[in-house]
Amino acid sequence: MKNTIIKTLSKQMKISSFFLVSLLLAIPPITTFAQLPASTDSTNGTGTEKPPTDGISEASTEKPSTDGTSETGVETSQSLPNTLNDAASDQISKIPPESFTTLNREQVTVIPPKAFSNFTDKQIAAISPVAISGMTVEQIAQTQKNTLSGITAIQFEQIPLETLSGLTSENMGGLSRNVIREFTSEKISVLDIEQFKQMPSIEISKFFTHFDSEKMSISDIEGLIPDNWKLDLETGALTAPVGTEIILQIFSIDLSSQVRIPPIPDLNVGFGVSGGGTPVLEGMEQSFITANLEYLSPSQNDQGIIEVKNTQNEKITYNFIPDVGNIVQVAQENNPADIKLDDGGFYHVITSDGLQIQFSPTSKDLEELSEILDDGKVSVGSQGDTLIELSDQTEIVGIFNPVTETVSESSENVEAEFNWIQKPGTGIGQKAQITYEDGTTQTIYPTFPHPDTFIETALKLDGIEEVTFNANGTFAVLYNGQHYLIMPNFGTKTRELAEDESSEASIVIENGTLTYTVLVDSEEESQSTRRTRDSGARQVDYSYETDAEVEYTDEDYCVETDDGELICDDEYY
Repeated sequence: MKNTIIKTLSKQMKISSFFLVSLLLAIPPITTFAQLPASTDSTNGTGTEKPPTDGISEASTEKPSTDGTSETGVETSQSLPNTLNDAASDQISKIPPESFTTLNREQVTVIPPKAFSNFTDKQIAAISPVAISGMTVEQIAQTQKNTLSGITAIQFEQIPLETLSGLTSENMGGLSRNVIREFTSEKISVLDIEQFKQMPSIEISKFFTHFDSEKMSISDIEGLIPDNWKLDLETGALTAPVGTEIILQIFSIDLSSQVRIPPIPDLNVGFGVSGGGTPVLEGMEQSFITANLEYLSPSQNDQGIIEVKNTQNEKITYNFIPDVGNIVQVAQENNPADIKLDDGGFYHVITSDGLQIQFSPTSKDLEELSEILDDGKVSVGSQGDTLIELSDQTEIVGIFNPVTETVSESSENVEAEFNWIQKPGTGIGQKAQITYEDGTTQTIYPTFPHPDTFIETALKLDGIEEVTFNANGTFAVLYNGQHYLIMPNFGTKTRELAEDESSEASIVIENGTLTYTVLVDSEEESQSTRRTRDSGARQVDYSYETDAEVEYTDEDYCVETDDGELICDDEYY
């Protein structure tokens, strides 16, 4: 791939502090359900609802009371609908999800539709499949998008067909990919077509690409196609309006619990109904040819990682993940298949079908990386930012150089290991190297977790005009007309948040050192957290604090030459 040529341009200069005030939203707790114990599954895991015993599950030893509470003062499922009717909107979301497990079908039916508008995803997920079959058109119409994301495929199968007609353009897109795969011809036929077409285009694409072609025909969804979209009735291929952000079918990955990755687009299929049309990888091959890089060959391994082999130099491989949130339909006549570098040095591939996809660098083997670190956790962000738990239990956040290079032809003489090239706390230029058991090596540089959150937070501060995330982990900042380079350090401080605690990202700069604090939300959907969440396990949120050096730079931090090479200030890497 195109080489990066380095030259030194920078000089140091301190800048003034930035301030950001965190906001903590305090919601008064509901006391009526504070003592509720976790209830047993009313279906006993069989899908057949057990008859209630005077409003108390069979597992309970408490005697019923005439006022709707047990002898201990805990409210039973009989009184929950009444509570939902009377409770203030900000109180409903505080009711423990386990309180909803004892509801039956009749009780769900009489819950006021307005109450559904305040349910959380965890609360609705706790309702048994049999009980949720009592959900009405009015209730589902009032349910928020984020709440619908909690509905499971098993629950969805039990929701009456008529009820699905209540889905709206404002909430329909919250249904998960697993639920969308359960749509049949009959379920599609009852949807409000105009409401479907009015959804944001990115959500429309999620439905089309995740519909299961074995449960419907292409003609069944023809009526759902918005006027400015195109559908090939033979192949199922789709063309969205220029500028539309889309979601491709997501790659199915089975990783260990220690490895977390964002949803990874499956590039073995196309942008079309159920993945119809030309596979994206085939379109990428044309991109490489146009860019005079025909000697590069892309494939997707079983971890979803895109491996780009160099047939002219078999010792070198490039490793990326496609950014699920950065896929756009572009005008084909103005954007032929090609490969481009953006201002930060990230690669964008334009396929022969007019899809522009950003690729973020990543480790060549996430599972092996975890094993090298004594089963340490590895959590990858969509922009390549990777949180790694080292063997000594400390944590770092970095971004990989996409290049892996073979340094030993014989794996018998290789010891897979993590080595510091320059350790944390040793100033500018920190980096480390991973040696894999096949004799290849890869370098990792420090960066911030959630680069997009850092940029969003920084742009709120006075004087900040532009922020660019660079592929080597640094950030280029334009502040009051002056250019600065932010160089993160590896070290992080981690604090576990209480279950009801909230925190906003913050940035403070003092004496040339920046401190960035960000909430890492465990509810963020990843290939592994989705499974954890479905299991009902409690999720834990963390606050990460890390720092960086700030230096003044010349205006042209990165310059693209006439022949396409990117020349950057790389004094630090």
